[in-house]
Amino acid sequence: MKPLSLHPLFGNHAIIQRGQPIRVKGWAEPGESVTVLLAGKKAVCTTDQSGRWSAELPPQDGAGEFNLVADGSGGRSAVSSHIRFGEVWLCSGQSNMQLPVSQSRDAAEEIKNANLPMISLFNVPQTDAADEQESVKASWVICSPESVFPFSAVAFFFAREIQPRLGVPVGLINASWGGTVAEAWMPKESFCGDAEMENLFAAISGECAPEKLASLEKDFQSAQAAWMKKACVQDPGNSGARMGWHEPCFDDTRWREMQVPGYWEQQIQLDADGALWFRKKFTIPPEWDDEELVLRLGAIDDFDTTYVNGEKIGGIGPENPEAYRTPRVYTIPRGVCKTGENAVAVRIFDHMGFGGFAGGDKICVSPKSGRGELTLSGSWRYEIECVFPSAPLRDIPPAPPRPAGLLPPAHTASRIFNAMIAPLTSFSLAGVLWYQGESNEGRPESYHRVFTGLIRAWRGLWGRELPFFFVQLANFGPRSKQPAHYSEWGILRDAQRRALALPNTGMASAVDIGEETDIHPKNKQEVGRRLALLARASVYGENIPCSGPLIRSASVQDTTIRIEFDHAEGLRFRGEPEGFAISGEDGRWRRAEARIDGSAIIISHPRISTPVAARYAWDKNPPTSLENGSGLPASPFEWKGNI
Repeated sequence: MKPLSLHPLFGNHAIIQRGQPIRVKGWAEPGESVTVLLAGKKAVCTTDQSGRWSAELPPQDGAGEFNLVADGSGGRSAVSSHIRFGEVWLCSGQSNMQLPVSQSRDAAEEIKNANLPMISLFNVPQTDAADEQESVKASWVICSPESVFPFSAVAFFFAREIQPRLGVPVGLINASWGGTVAEAWMPKESFCGDAEMENLFAAISGECAPEKLASLEKDFQSAQAAWMKKACVQDPGNSGARMGWHEPCFDDTRWREMQVPGYWEQQIQLDADGALWFRKKFTIPPEWDDEELVLRLGAIDDFDTTYVNGEKIGGIGPENPEAYRTPRVYTIPRGVCKTGENAVAVRIFDHMGFGGFAGGDKICVSPKSGRGELTLSGSWRYEIECVFPSAPLRDIPPAPPRPAGLLPPAHTASRIFNAMIAPLTSFSLAGVLWYQGESNEGRPESYHRVFTGLIRAWRGLWGRELPFFFVQLANFGPRSKQPAHYSEWGILRDAQRRALALPNTGMASAVDIGEETDIHPKNKQEVGRRLALLARASVYGENIPCSGPLIRSASVQDTTIRIEFDHAEGLRFRGEPEGFAISGEDGRWRRAEARIDGSAIIISHPRISTPVAARYAWDKNPPTSLENGSGLPASPFEWKGNI
């Protein structure tokens, strides 16, 4: 006999959205009558042929805690306790939404102070499915130092801002997965009826007959190898190891120094591809002796061979197409390290673009037991093994696309939606928080269509115009000396800004609070605060500034361009005006001079007499300076006669 059960979203300590219909779901024997009772309200339903049941209760907003009881016709019951009514927010996206409180700024202090029983957390496990699922293996927990440690920092800091002001419980549902494209979070139906979206689905759907996979893999590997031979510098071999550069006793005192993490193009102005060696000595305490250790180096661009005390402990090469952004986490076996001084040596081979320690995670060594941590960030010694002139990016042919059948779940259309979002769609929400976009940099021109399609699809599934607040990508990477002619992240940020044309949306820009060497900036407190400002103003009715300046219109006036802004009260520059670019009829972008005129900016360049286009903060890590009187940053934008 199938047990009578409740959907996990209605488990112990659940927060149920106040003021909206309550659709309670569960499972029992086919044809069984189920009576649901909650806070004095009752509903009766009958299970379908598969044993599913759903009962709708009227909206409620009573204070206190309640029991939710489901009674079956066979005398069986399912009971959940400590149910409360409040505000429920779904928090989703990729790694910057996933990043836990334990990795945020001032993590130890934040965790220690996280005894907040008016907040409940529901963490959806990362999983994927070919078809839409009905349930998830998760449960509600009260916010505490133990439960908040692995939970989304952005979501937690958002809730911490709004809960005391509302005076009601706040429930957070975290459904996020690092490295995911937006298309993975969209239902299959959302790709239908639009030729461009249908073609996109076909390219990344992963729908492929199993018998064809081996052939696809072989053909792709062959095409990938041919492309790399043509487009990338080839590794001539590890001559540094033959000279003993990996040995702990090697004398590296004549080597120069470089700050890690960092790219060598930026740190030492070496504009070349090839192999560089990096070495650093570290001292481990006696209590770590004979322990298995973990070495974390963050992402390395592109390939590495890593040694500790002369022993090779790991490395990633061209077999991994994501090597340039894959965090290195290597186990140091027992006996390799000793109490006192040890040496780590890393050979980095860069076959195109930037090279070096890309960062993104802590660079440290620690025991697997978790007892302590020794940071390795800072000054490392380096030596050049071999270098080759970098090929201009415009001369590099595009890489062969990975066939749909070989894509991982994070890059496959709909698979993550099926497992992590579909099971939630009957649960009423106050709204959605979204932080994603980095993984769509490979096809930025389609992001506006994809992102707005995702918002519309989710709203259709929840049956209402859900408030949908999102984070505009933070600045990251080396800063260019001249305005970028083309920027994937510039296009992505502008696509996010243009999504504000949809009603009941809001954008918290993070373009001023990123980190140059870390794609996962640690200041998630400010991100949560800015999202909370949007909710407080748009959902909860507070009369407060909630957005940075947004371009409203622009016009050419003689030799200048005048740009008008919304949310421009107290418009000002933070420091010197920078980040503006202007283009004339030749299409060349130049750094623009800028001045404030009320709620407008007027930009110009002495060599441009007929300006035709304007940009602001149009790069992966752009200089920024414009903000309003509340200190909220202006959104990047591009204007070429329209916005």
